[in-house]
Amino acid sequence: MQKHSSLERIQIETEKNYCINSQLERLAIVEKIFERIPKGILLDVGCHEGEFLQQMVASGWKGKGIELTDKYKVARRKGLDCTQCNIEDGLPFTQNTFDVVFAGEIIEHLADTDLFLEECNRVLKKSGTLIITTPNIADLYFRWVLLKGLAPLDPFAKGGHIRHYSLPSLRQHLICHGFAIKESHGLGLFFPLLWRSEWLSGSLDRLFSKIGFTRLFPNLCKQLIVVAEKK
Repeated sequence: MQKHSSLERIQIETEKNYCINSQLERLAIVEKIFERIPKGILLDVGCHEGEFLQQMVASGWKGKGIELTDKYKVARRKGLDCTQCNIEDGLPFTQNTFDVVFAGEIIEHLADTDLFLEECNRVLKKSGTLIITTPNIADLYFRWVLLKGLAPLDPFAKGGHIRHYSLPSLRQHLICHGFAIKESHGLGLFFPLLWRSEWLSGSLDRLFSKIGFTRLFPNLCKQLIVVAEKK
């Protein structure tokens, strides 16, 4: 059996507890963002089985999805317009096609993020919206680890995370590829010294979110959500 250091055990336990609800909370924020955008044509990058895409289509969006794995077949059985493709080879659509491109937890898996952002810009209509969500390499936990003189441990490395972003680096990367930043959001706070108490850590997370701390300081949160507009 593999042995883990105390730091690794903290990270594994924290992520186990955190990931249970993070996807639902993240999508809830994304849904509110969509409510402020005029309905049009949506591309869901990495749509999995089409859960989110199906919800958007039901709310009035015209949607297309792309997925690397065979999960796209499940989306198709739901009646969704979904294609299997490897986005590392580019997006299989003509330019100026979509009003919104949504890439939830995708960019951290890509080797060529420059190509991906170029492709998102290409397929978006003028003033179209790109919504990206990704883990934050500079959240409270990683800052605490660095203060201890240790290298940050990416708990998702085995899951294919090969690109890491802080909020400033993600915003700058988007700007370099022809986007203007419209909104930035943070989700989830990890308090390093309280990791043993799931209840206390979770309660503080909810409190800080309720009082607006995560809106004011998204760069300290575990997850980043950035909304950008094609220039």
